[in-house]
Amino acid sequence: MIDRVRNLADMMENIMQEDRRIELLDERRAVIFAMVDRQSARAKLLARALVIFYVAAGAFIATSVSIGIISLYGPKFAWVALVLGISGAVLMFFGSMILIFEARMAVASLRLETSFLSKLVDYHSRQRV
Repeated sequence: MIDRVRNLADMMENIMQEDRRIELLDERRAVIFAMVDRQSARAKLLARALVIFYVAAGAFIATSVSIGIISLYGPKFAWVALVLGISGAVLMFFGSMILIFEARMAVASLRLETSFLSKLVDYHSRQRV
């Protein structure tokens, strides 16, 4: 994803610096701006999902540790292991939902890009006729 954003930034810089005529310049700029926005939103979602998965892994590890501690001191605090285990499962589910949303954003970005490419192909095919 980082490489994709860098490529989009390079593309935008090339468009801004070149003096020659570029086909569908306004549309090209709009698509690149939209793609950069979408890529940054996807990066934020991925970072959020990673943090959630790390916290979930920590909750599962804490569950194991708490089970060991509870076995030493008696079942009085057995609810702690249960809460930690359920918390880990809920966090894993929440992280998965974020990744599903991010995947849908990736597909939407791909549709935006292919839509622009279709316009570009149409433009060039009309220029040849």
